Amino acid sequence: MILFIGQKIKSILPEILFTVSLIVAILYVFFLFVQQHFPSKVSNINSEEIVDGLIYNIDSIYLEKNNLQINGWALIENEYISSVNTQVLLFNRELNSYASIYTEMVKREDVATAIGTGYDYEYSGFSARSVLKTDSWKNADVYIWYRNNNHSILLDTGLNLSEFQ
Repeated sequence: MILFIGQKIKSILPEILFTVSLIVAILYVFFLFVQQHFPSKVSNINSEEIVDGLIYNIDSIYLEKNNLQINGWALIENEYISSVNTQVLLFNRELNSYASIYTEMVKREDVATAIGTGYDYEYSGFSARSVLKTDSWKNADVYIWYRNNNHSILLDTGLNLSEFQ
């Protein structure tokens, strides 16, 4: 009897491992989707003073229904961009809360050409996108959290998403 149970488990073990692996893969993909598509709360922002020569531009903001995309660039003049980590944050006044939206770095050769090519400025670009969960985020203020080269500078762009609806 024990030999039969052992053989039975041995015969279905590959199916069990496959099923568990499939469930883990599905959960991982779901986690990535949620992380990249919905704002996530930011609770600890350590911001230093604005550095001389810090310049930025928001090229475009698209807000259609609950889908948001923000494109732009940020850099410090005469400083090489050796590490890239800029994020777009939204500040919800009703909730008194910041949320980070998924931000990808984008190569911007046009910025390097316009400002100067000697400092790797082509790595200054970003594109952020998110799906806003509630309408209260449609009135959020737009911030850039400049964290390239180990800086931590929070920039108020002066823009509010309500202007783009």
